[in-house]
Amino acid sequence: MALAGLLVSATALVGVTACSDDSTSTPGPGGATNGAGGGAKPAGVAKPADATPLPVWVDVAEEAGITALNHSGKPAQKDWIVSGMGGGSIAFDSDGDGDMDLLIVDGTMLTSDGELQYDEAWRTRLFRNDGDWKFTDVTADCGIDVQAFGFGGASCDYDADGDMDVYLCTWGRNFLFRNRGDGTFEDVTDAAGVRGAEWDMSTACAFGDVDGDGHHDLYVSNYVDQQKQIEEHRANGDPGRICSWRKFNVYCGPPGLIGQLDRLYLGNGDGTFREVGEARLKDQHPRYAFQCVMTDVDEDGDLDIFVANDTVENVMWVNDGKGFFENLARQCGVATDADVKEQAGMGVAVADMNQDGLVDIVVTHFSHDHNTLYVNDLRKEGRPLFADRTHTYKLFESSYHRLCWGVGMFDMDNDADLDMWVACGHVYGEIDNFAEDTGTSYAQKNLLLRNEGAPRFKFEDVTTRSGSALQIERVWRGACFADFDDDGDIDVFATSLNGKPALCRNDGGNTNSWLRFALEGKGGQRDPSGARVYVLLESGAVQMEELHHGSSFCGDNDPRLHFGTGSATIAGTVRVVWPDGTEETFRDVATRKGYRIRQGAGKLEPAK
Repeated sequence: MALAGLLVSATALVGVTACSDDSTSTPGPGGATNGAGGGAKPAGVAKPADATPLPVWVDVAEEAGITALNHSGKPAQKDWIVSGMGGGSIAFDSDGDGDMDLLIVDGTMLTSDGELQYDEAWRTRLFRNDGDWKFTDVTADCGIDVQAFGFGGASCDYDADGDMDVYLCTWGRNFLFRNRGDGTFEDVTDAAGVRGAEWDMSTACAFGDVDGDGHHDLYVSNYVDQQKQIEEHRANGDPGRICSWRKFNVYCGPPGLIGQLDRLYLGNGDGTFREVGEARLKDQHPRYAFQCVMTDVDEDGDLDIFVANDTVENVMWVNDGKGFFENLARQCGVATDADVKEQAGMGVAVADMNQDGLVDIVVTHFSHDHNTLYVNDLRKEGRPLFADRTHTYKLFESSYHRLCWGVGMFDMDNDADLDMWVACGHVYGEIDNFAEDTGTSYAQKNLLLRNEGAPRFKFEDVTTRSGSALQIERVWRGACFADFDDDGDIDVFATSLNGKPALCRNDGGNTNSWLRFALEGKGGQRDPSGARVYVLLESGAVQMEELHHGSSFCGDNDPRLHFGTGSATIAGTVRVVWPDGTEETFRDVATRKGYRIRQGAGKLEPAK
């Protein structure tokens, strides 16, 4: 099913049709090499870049009661790559009250000799949203009791019982927690068959129905065999810090370390899964994988899988419609940047950045490189073809000296185009003491980019003009995006390595109008991963959002689909395309409201 057509009138249905930078190659979070340094024109109406005042972002984490620290090895100098990665967070409704709660993934200590150490305070934590910017730590009573070297995860109603479950990715084993329906959870990992291998370093995951049987499936990104490196270190007596970055001694990896295979689990429909990666992922081999996202890149009605890989080519698993995949990243133009350079892929955001009905992809990378924006230009008989438009959309300079992780494309000011937030922080704690001026630092500010909108869709760095929360320098890692106070604009939660998080309240983003949709499908797809909503405004602009479970860096965002609608009081048409291919259309939809759309109900229901 193709979704790239434009519209003929403000009241018509949303139309559809079928589907040299000068940077130097640098490694990823491990950063080092052993012994070496290392489309289509959119609809819409142009507007001045300053047509809407910038929101002011304020960190309210402490007063909200979110004080959990991240633990990941020693605070400064890191001896192992696992300690330099940090964790993400998951925004989801854990207790069914309609607002977004927060699950914050934590790590632990790995000593210089490779021994894991635990402290009672070091654990993944669930914070319940009580409203009015107050959160309560319910970890002790909720049943999610995890002390592990954690990285990320995602939330999804995998068993279609009406509440949100959670999958957590860690080093050593993974966890699937089934929601009992009352805000408490039970560990069903082993019964479900999704534990993973003993020393998998699982970083991120994504849920969706990839084989079209109506049940959720699960993709898990795996990184390096850290345990193997530790065992070799102990056997050989090698010092841990024998690698270099820009001629300075640092911990090793990922180049030179053993990569791991990602895992694909198909849901059986009874709460269990079966692992099928070897049979379904054609010519799969070990890589260093971070964030994965399930999305329909070629408009054929099934879910494909994009995976950001660190220091090696990215992967684009293109689905044949039956849940068998071929890696077409090179053919699609997303394996490397435009200069055919392998980058250090960390975080991923997938969205229709330029309002042409096709999903675009942004990937975050290491310092002294650039974040990369791949713009979708579907052609060649339905095969997706992306172009690296990093320079065209003015994304190069803002990210070159930053080391970037979590990322989201969302409409921060509701002016009907997508802006970009990027979490930033380096991996080498000693970098501030390097004799050479590297132009970067360990702690960094996050990055906020404002989209000037149609017809050019170029980004402007507005970090210094956007409030106190964006002036905080920490070693940022994950970022998840949600309307935590249900006031009609998107807020941001950011984690920092060995430090405090930030809960960034968006003040002023709701000056313009907005729409929000919570989707409820049928059967096994009650939580309809991959569903799409199209909104047509009277200006002629068409926006599209796709429901993802797993995005940013090692995390997951508010599953309610949010649209900025500018000054519009009515959206001419709202069109939903469900995972099974059925469609529903609603006309003359009032803005500044949240709605629930139940598949087949034929109406919009009020919702948070």
